[in-house]
Amino acid sequence: MKREFWFMGGIAAAVALQAAPAPDAGFEVLGTAARTVELRSLTSTVDEAGRRIVLARVADFGPHGGALLLWEVDRDTSSEYVVPPEVNPKLRYSYSSVLTRDRKYYYDQRGYLVCFDLKTRQMRFLGRATTDEVMTYCEGPDGTIYLGTAPRCRLIAYSPATGKITDYGRMDDREAYLSHLAVDREGMVYCGIGTARAHIVAFDPATGKKTPILPEPLRAKGKGVVMPAADGTVYATFGNFRAQLLGGKVMAENVKMPAARADLVANYGGRLRTFPDGSSVVRWDFYRGLYDVREKDG
Repeated sequence: MKREFWFMGGIAAAVALQAAPAPDAGFEVLGTAARTVELRSLTSTVDEAGRRIVLARVADFGPHGGALLLWEVDRDTSSEYVVPPEVNPKLRYSYSSVLTRDRKYYYDQRGYLVCFDLKTRQMRFLGRATTDEVMTYCEGPDGTIYLGTAPRCRLIAYSPATGKITDYGRMDDREAYLSHLAVDREGMVYCGIGTARAHIVAFDPATGKKTPILPEPLRAKGKGVVMPAADGTVYATFGNFRAQLLGGKVMAENVKMPAARADLVANYGGRLRTFPDGSSVVRWDFYRGLYDVREKDG
């Protein structure tokens, strides 16, 4: 008999492999190999008093399915916040988040939408936005929070003013991933889509109209990318296609892409390291319990 050992999410398991396996042969759970968590994203910002803080989303197989960790850099203290009881802890996966202009931090666990208020340090459950995975967020000029999902490529909106969640449906009839979002100063939403055939779509929330931006002959394997610019326009790119967008239309093509704006959207694995004063997080190591911050002067 041969035994192979597998490690899956910190759980050690073994399976017996035989020339003629018995009908009930399978995996045997041996126990927890390591008590650890996975860092999903990191956001460096300041609180209402201007003090530097770091928000870290983590995922684990504990009773809460993960937590939001808050490090106060200047005080060298930390706090842990778990999701409200309405959130199903078994749906622990969280892929994206957004920090809004009014210092609210939105994220989800498998579509269970929550908001962490940096001023009050309170976590609120906002509702089940989707049964999909939320791949990306963005904030509109009126404060609306937009979510892009997979595998059904849906656009969803949450209104902080009314608490209403709106599902605008699929942005592409066949593609699975809506992985990039941006909103221009006129309120038009742009969707970066992939991965089998890239697409870029403009969506008008007022009318429900969808407008293809990426020409059909240019669609190929990969994903379209959209990003907001400081002047309220949006830039879109895929392959050799580079365009500046406004009002659902291409304003200019073959443009030089600006430097990526720190719009405080942290996608899966994202590290928004730089604080407003120019200092930055240079190391974050859960396994050894260490983090380093480089001051602006080096």
